[in-house]
Amino acid sequence: MGPMATKYAAAILLSLQAVLLAWGAVRHSPTYDEVAHLPAGLSHWERGDYHLYRVNPPLVRMIASLPVWFLGADTDWSRLDSVIDSDTNKRIDFEVGAEFIAANGPRAFWLYTFARWACIPFATIGGWAVWRWSRKLYGNGSAILAVALWTFSPMVIGHGQLITPDVAAASMGTLAFYLFWQWLREPLWRHAYLVGAALGSAELTKTTWVIAIPLMLTLWLGFTGIHCQQRWRQASQLAFIFGLAWFVFVLGYSGDGLFKPLGEYQFQSQAFSETEPVDQDEEVHDVRSKNNRFAGTWMAGIPVPLPEQYVLGVDVQKANFESTTLSYLGGELRSQGWWYYSA
Repeated sequence: MGPMATKYAAAILLSLQAVLLAWGAVRHSPTYDEVAHLPAGLSHWERGDYHLYRVNPPLVRMIASLPVWFLGADTDWSRLDSVIDSDTNKRIDFEVGAEFIAANGPRAFWLYTFARWACIPFATIGGWAVWRWSRKLYGNGSAILAVALWTFSPMVIGHGQLITPDVAAASMGTLAFYLFWQWLREPLWRHAYLVGAALGSAELTKTTWVIAIPLMLTLWLGFTGIHCQQRWRQASQLAFIFGLAWFVFVLGYSGDGLFKPLGEYQFQSQAFSETEPVDQDEEVHDVRSKNNRFAGTWMAGIPVPLPEQYVLGVDVQKANFESTTLSYLGGELRSQGWWYYSA
């Protein structure tokens, strides 16, 4: 199969996938998580606030909610205002979602459908990256096989029609690492720009992509270990890639709470908070909560170079795993979750 035939075949497959996703978006009612994602995205646009559903970055729900924002939907942010005013970390995502559906009635089903349609391009981007990377590695036939597997993957079909971040994270991560691979082979500045933008976008899809930066650094060190003469020439470009990715990531949060001192955060997880005794009498067993283990230490004044709600989202996610909330993975339920897996 020639190059042009391969392109047409890939385009047909990805178009077919888009049709399947669009049809599924109409036929299936909103899932449990989607109920909270859509109003959370609307709150980002309407209020410039990133409190709702902060356990994951905002890119996917902002893309999903953009057409709904233009179409207009009934919203009530009184519950959100009360939580913000009380300065607590209480999670109210799903209560706000239920109120959103109640406020919009039957029309809510179409609002969720439009939001789902807005996310279909994420699956197409992932398919394009799979096709492009496979073709460069193994040729045209392998590229068609790879994109066909992507097109009809039950996981991609099932999650690609939702406004949850899973397929978007897989797609943007694949794109970022494909472009990074290309940059390693040809360390040109135009490639560095693309890698930085794609990496920043991937970080905005799901918190788990925090592993991308150390992984890329490790891959770069391994690659330049083989080609030592390239290391210093590429180092400045790699620093630029990470700097641009950081800028894109911060821009996705509109710079919300950037450089807030570490000691000023109100944490709730055991990892970032601690308890201390009321007095030194060993017979007294009462304890009081200290909601920031860094307060009063030399680290308290360190400005955190991340958006405030991203940091608090990591803390809330960690607190969820420390609680008795059940997590599911690979046919197993656990009360504490897995260190390498987050929702």
